[in-house]
Amino acid sequence: MDAAQSPPDTLVIGGGLIGCLCAYELARRGQRVAIVERGDLERESSWAGAGILSPIQPWRYPGALSALVNLSLARYDTLVPELLGATGIDPQRRGCGMVIPVFAEDEWQELDPAAGWSERFGWVYERLDASQARTVEPALAADCLGADYWPEVGQVRNPRLAAAARAACTAAGVRFHTHTEVIAFRRDGGRLTAAIIPDGELTAGQFLLAAGAWSGGLGHALDLELPVAPVKGQILLLRTAPETIRRIVKHPAAYFVPRVDGRVLVGATMERAEFDKTPTLWALRSLANAAAFLLPCLDGAEVERQWAGLRPGTPDGLPYLGRAPGQDNLFVATGHYRNGVVLAPATAEVMAGLMSGAAPDIDLSPFAVGRPVPEEHPLGMPAAAP
Repeated sequence: MDAAQSPPDTLVIGGGLIGCLCAYELARRGQRVAIVERGDLERESSWAGAGILSPIQPWRYPGALSALVNLSLARYDTLVPELLGATGIDPQRRGCGMVIPVFAEDEWQELDPAAGWSERFGWVYERLDASQARTVEPALAADCLGADYWPEVGQVRNPRLAAAARAACTAAGVRFHTHTEVIAFRRDGGRLTAAIIPDGELTAGQFLLAAGAWSGGLGHALDLELPVAPVKGQILLLRTAPETIRRIVKHPAAYFVPRVDGRVLVGATMERAEFDKTPTLWALRSLANAAAFLLPCLDGAEVERQWAGLRPGTPDGLPYLGRAPGQDNLFVATGHYRNGVVLAPATAEVMAGLMSGAAPDIDLSPFAVGRPVPEEHPLGMPAAAP
């Protein structure tokens, strides 16, 4: 059997952005890697999100997540030019700044921890009064009372990032098995030996479960307690003139991400709807009302598209990263929920290092598979529909 057909060192189960970047980093370390994906590569939450390179209200999370975010942003500094040079695809990472505007006095309370968090983790931060806020982002509604502002927060075009990651995997020799569903597993003692697919099996030396919203079901097939479930998010794409909005605008009602070409992403709903990705009139109305209230200049914008994606939600809002307990050669990188794009480079770096025998540079215990999780958590999944 030649090397091209021999079993890979690692089989990555899931071909989203996380899975592809993990495969790329493993291949860079000399491993032979294959990816198995139930549908098209990177067409689920990787494609559907907004590409904001900051968590939503990061001070509400444990400090370990912010440390992982900072590691990820440092890797973005080298990864984007690396991918561009290897593939010719520009992920269009750019800094545009982010504001969280306030429209009622009691909204300031939610932002009180922002200054301390920003200082602790090295983020440039300003608190703006009403006049300053509208100078930074003139599109804000006239009744804005002020805003918190992070001038260095950036964004990336996640479909382009995904395309670059996919092309880089191809260039690095990663093999793909698309439209191929894993339906079971074969074990030999405490080791996995194969992923069973409808027409056979895929063997490997080690396995990485990175299947996004589908990870919970696959975890069940592995006798692994992995409470990851789909959380539907609907999003609008508006067409406007360039510079209609200058900054990322976040508010509890919605967020807005301006692209260079004038398009504006408006998102996103939080729905427990199993694996249903059907766009709804309710979401269109909800997001449109938020746009008209917060940024009145968008009231006449063209609605170019509406779509939905499935976030891999977890009970505490944190991902699962590391070795699966009791299973010698199974690793997990899933459950990134609302932070998949911002955490993807760091996830790939730490997981590829771990799977290549190196100790991680960051404490992964807060993200451990099998950690205790609460039944309800303010950062966790919304309640399922009755």
